[in-house]
Amino acid sequence: MVWSREGDKRFEEALVRFPEDTPERWEKIAEYLKMPVAEVMMSYEDLVHDIELIESDQISVDYSAETESSKMLSQIESKNKENERKRGVAWSPEEHGSFLEGLEKYGKGDWKRISRDFVRTRTATQVASHAQKYYERQGKPRKRSSIHDTTWVDAADTGTVPGSNLESMTKPHFDDQMPPEYSHDYFGL
Repeated sequence: MVWSREGDKRFEEALVRFPEDTPERWEKIAEYLKMPVAEVMMSYEDLVHDIELIESDQISVDYSAETESSKMLSQIESKNKENERKRGVAWSPEEHGSFLEGLEKYGKGDWKRISRDFVRTRTATQVASHAQKYYERQGKPRKRSSIHDTTWVDAADTGTVPGSNLESMTKPHFDDQMPPEYSHDYFGL
C-alpha cells in the first residue's frame, strides 16, 4: 500500500498511541485509522522491513532533502523570532514629569487620560506599567537612582520644571550611600 505523508503521520501516531503491550493493539489501530486490521498489520510489516533495510545500509536515505515537517518547523521558528519580546525605550525626564502632572490631575488608575492628555508619546498600557514601577520604588532605598525616583515638585515653589530634580545634577545621585570618607565634600564638590 502507498501512503501519503499525512497517512504516514497518522500511522506513526497510532503506533505511539497504542504501544506494543496494548491489548488488541491491531484492532485499536485499525479502528483509529479506519482501515481493515489485515491492512494495518501488513503496513506495519512493511515498515519494519524498511527500517531493517535502512539500518543495514541496504537503502540510503537522503536526510538533506527538506521534508514538510522541517518546513513547518522553520516557519514556526521564524514566527517565534518575530514575536520575541522587544525591549522598550527608557522614559525621558520630560515624559516622567508629564506623567507626574497627569497623575496629580487624574489620580492613580486613569492611565488612558494621562496618556492622551499628558504623555502623548506613550500608550495607556505603557503609562500603567510606568506607574506600577513608579509606585513600587516609592519609599524603598535604592543602590542606583532611576527616573522612577523622581517625584512631583511644585513648579511655583522651586521655579523648576515639574518632575525635574535639578539638585541631583549638582551632586552624585548615590552620595547618601557613599562612606563618609568618599562623600562629595571629600572631593571638593
